[in-house]
Amino acid sequence: MIFLAVDPGAQGGIALIFPDDTVSVYPYTSTKLIELCRILASDIGNISVAVEKVHAMPQNGVTSMFTFGTSYGRILGILESFDISYQLVQPSVWKKFVGVTADKKTSISRAQKLFPEVSLLPTKRSRVPNDGLAEALLLAHYLKCKSLAKI
Repeated sequence: MIFLAVDPGAQGGIALIFPDDTVSVYPYTSTKLIELCRILASDIGNISVAVEKVHAMPQNGVTSMFTFGTSYGRILGILESFDISYQLVQPSVWKKFVGVTADKKTSISRAQKLFPEVSLLPTKRSRVPNDGLAEALLLAHYLKCKSLAKI
């Protein structure tokens, strides 16, 4: 089973965990998600997908929330256009499962402990780990653990 997770947002990420436990992470772009869906579409019966279920927050500005909502809808539309089913997972659910808080630094730390071989740097020139990559990876890990628990 291939586990794909998407953390939406401007600093979002895409993570894949393959059957042999190799891991790939990418900064979120619709282009990258489309490319991955094209590759994975031939293996639809062997893929499990999760997207973080997000919603507007009172402190967010109208313009930023509109942009964020547009991006979120685009993610769901891309998956649906490839006939890839997905589940929406609330952050409180997967974060509690993997043992992190709302503080993004805990997600980075936990992802680095669980997957020390995976770089959370969005580019080769980056110096700071990306919380979107960390959270997408932890969401994929959650998906895999929940899937294996059903067996």
